[in-house]
Amino acid sequence: MHYMMLSHDHTKSPGRYRKGPIYVRDERRDMVIYEGPDAADVPALMDTLVQSLRTGVNSDPVVRSAMAHLNLVMIHPFRDGNGRMARALATLAQTVARRIDEAGETWTDLDRLVTEHDLPERTMEAMFDAVLGYRVRRAGDLKRAAVTEQTATRDLAAMASAGILTPHGNGRGRYYAGGHLKQIQERRRARRKPLRDPYPWIRAKLNEPSSLGE
Repeated sequence: MHYMMLSHDHTKSPGRYRKGPIYVRDERRDMVIYEGPDAADVPALMDTLVQSLRTGVNSDPVVRSAMAHLNLVMIHPFRDGNGRMARALATLAQTVARRIDEAGETWTDLDRLVTEHDLPERTMEAMFDAVLGYRVRRAGDLKRAAVTEQTATRDLAAMASAGILTPHGNGRGRYYAGGHLKQIQERRRARRKPLRDPYPWIRAKLNEPSSLGE
């Protein structure tokens, strides 16, 4: 992300952690207002930050995005682009939280289908792939569910018979698509609320003369 954010400008070490000290300076007062941690500590601090983003998924996404922003700018891991990366990370944290919530709702819907059609619980994994728009094949089902070819064939046939999956093609090229499972994803997207802007003030701020670096 950092490499793309800096438009591949190699003079700014895109995609690499800084190798030396970094400061945030207030030019108007001619003083350093923040000094980042030692460069040697940056990799470990970033590992800790990444780990923190994998926990607390039940917390308010706006709070998580704000903390992600704060922690990244406190570490200040890059020579340039720290502010832009922090803003991108804050928005990403909200997006991931929303996807986790939607995935949980999808699994609940699939569990209901399995019960309704008296299907094995293992078939839910193939259904989930189909909800996301992937093609379901017998070879993939063999690996995913760790079953025999006969069982995989029987599972796919049962889902097709129930109208959950729709078969296409023949022989080795045969695959199954979601059929009405796509409606689950469409309903989810229709109910999706827009991300809350963590920086409602930023447009006005960007129009002001700035004397602080990133």
